[in-house]
Amino acid sequence: MRKDPENRDGPRPVGATPPAAGGNPEAGAAPPQDAAGPPCVPGAVALLGPDGPVAKALGAYESRPQQLEMAAACEEALGRGRHAVLEAGTGVGKSFAYLVPVILRAVAEGKPAVVCTSTISLQEQLVQKDLPFLEKALPVRFTVALMKGRSNYLCPRRLRMAVSGSADLFDRAEETEALARIAAWAKETSDGSLSDLDEQPPFAVWDKVCSEHGNCLGRKCDLHKGCFYQAARRAAAKANVLVTNYALYFADVALRREGSKLLPDHPVAVFDEAHEAPAIAAEHLGHGVTFFQVKYLLDSLLSPSGRKGFLRTLEGGLSAERPVRDARLAAEAFFGEVVAWSRTRAPENLRIREKAFVPDPLSTALEGLSGALVSLARGCETEEAASEMNRYAVRAHELSATVGDIVLQKTAGHVYWAEIGETAGSLVRVGLKSCPIDVAPVLARELFAKRRSVICTSATLATAREGGFDYFRRQIGMPEAVVERRVDSPFNYREQATLVLCPTLPEPGDAEAFVPPAAAKIIRYVRATEGRAFVLFTSYGLMKAMRDRTAPELSEWNIRILQQGEGTSRTRMLQAFKAAEGAGLAIYGVDSFWQGVDVPGAALSTVVIAKLPFPLPSHPLVEATTERIREEGGSPFEDYFLPEAILKLKQGVGRLIRRKDDRGTIVLLDRRVVSKGYGRRVLAALPDFRIVYED
Repeated sequence: MRKDPENRDGPRPVGATPPAAGGNPEAGAAPPQDAAGPPCVPGAVALLGPDGPVAKALGAYESRPQQLEMAAACEEALGRGRHAVLEAGTGVGKSFAYLVPVILRAVAEGKPAVVCTSTISLQEQLVQKDLPFLEKALPVRFTVALMKGRSNYLCPRRLRMAVSGSADLFDRAEETEALARIAAWAKETSDGSLSDLDEQPPFAVWDKVCSEHGNCLGRKCDLHKGCFYQAARRAAAKANVLVTNYALYFADVALRREGSKLLPDHPVAVFDEAHEAPAIAAEHLGHGVTFFQVKYLLDSLLSPSGRKGFLRTLEGGLSAERPVRDARLAAEAFFGEVVAWSRTRAPENLRIREKAFVPDPLSTALEGLSGALVSLARGCETEEAASEMNRYAVRAHELSATVGDIVLQKTAGHVYWAEIGETAGSLVRVGLKSCPIDVAPVLARELFAKRRSVICTSATLATAREGGFDYFRRQIGMPEAVVERRVDSPFNYREQATLVLCPTLPEPGDAEAFVPPAAAKIIRYVRATEGRAFVLFTSYGLMKAMRDRTAPELSEWNIRILQQGEGTSRTRMLQAFKAAEGAGLAIYGVDSFWQGVDVPGAALSTVVIAKLPFPLPSHPLVEATTERIREEGGSPFEDYFLPEAILKLKQGVGRLIRRKDDRGTIVLLDRRVVSKGYGRRVLAALPDFRIVYED
């Protein structure tokens, strides 16, 4: 079942609706292809230059030739109707470099441009800081809207239903209290978005009151005028620039294949942090189902005890009690079979290679439940009750289709696997997944062929100093006729950072030999800066081994380890680290700490990287990708493993130097960067650090 794309920001329209450029602002005629913007408005480079309005509005202007170079490349791509790959090092100011030319183009054409990001923090920076600043500074008028998943908005009609039926829907005091807070907040909120709530409610409560596709009465709803989702859509329809996240964007790409859409048509898209786009696209163009999802649906209809649930709120609703019970038994049997398969016949990585790998009573039971709910909906006394019931029926049908698709492997070009957490006798963490082995053909057809310009930018897109964009373009399906630029950071890395290499350490593949001396290096460098360190790992196993080895001695020096995966979220770990300015703290992190983390200043002075971040060969998707490359006559190492490791390593080392006055040390404990022939290519792709070889 596809995830509902989420985005925790609220919509923030900026400025006023622009005058039509050449006619209707929704469908105005496009200017000549070499036009930079509206008549009499300078181009992006002039606007961002030392004598331009942006410099004057900033006050303390700092010349950034790299920013102007990137803006010129972006403007070139937009003017020629080309796609672009623009790598911009930290400190370039890439947001302004793409926003200014994109705004000019969108205003000139009267057609929206969509800006995609992967993180909430970057969306907040764009919508709350960068775009309002440019709205004041630029000599053009434009509007902005933040687009997000529909389930982020409150539905006043569903809230009314939940309040009236709360006695039958909720059985915990914390849930009824959360509902009461939402009801009070609904009278005050201006945008009705989840992020506007001071305290996030339990999922089971918000799920009963949020806006949903397929559960909307439209203009028939007596609360239509106060609909927050429709207000956000109206704001988006008038906007020149729409800011959204990858989850929503690729959900839109998937829906367009089926003749529907979430976003307005747009000739221009910008992918910021574009190195993350292929993996997120694969996830949202695939399928997934978990026992928890099925259980949640069934319990929402009718709890196992029969005392709570939506069916109890309706006259005659309990006529569907048997189909719910049958589906619950089928779910327990099906996912129980998956667990049994994982313990007896499955490969170690739980990849599903054969069709009908377990018996499937679940898809039939869910489809039967869906039919029963549709019949119930026909007899509902009110249209809103029928709409709610039909939405439950659609959910049951979607889950049924997903289970059937995965069990019978109906989608060509996908890889299928199971995921099983520590169950302790529970099925809650048992699930099935599938995703495209290669998203490039889909994106080439559904994205790049249907947009005039897609601008992809990040600090990590190139696998080499010169050029190096071939891997990214192949990965995402971008054609060859593109504008390419690699814009270096304005930082003086040779003066600001030292890269320490350790050629005498054992290779990390021999954990017994590697861990003791590598742990000694970690202790040495973390002590040297009294904490203020990130230690980055590629697996939880290695991280735990190093934690066990280093924690006692670091503790003697009053340095505490914050280890990822011990119940504290990444956000709270970072909050604690920043609050202490890193003093006496070292974060031991895996995947999510390699990127999207910004700790400027002396708070982060040391980054230790335990191992080159090659993809895990046994992961089902990596395994299937390896097989595909071999079948096509390529080299999995050269064409996949090495480029992936280079890009992720660039992200990891990029955590250290975030400002021009930052200083620090990066320690790479993996000797292969020196001992293997490919090591020179890895080092050549990194910023120009001062390198020290340590015995």
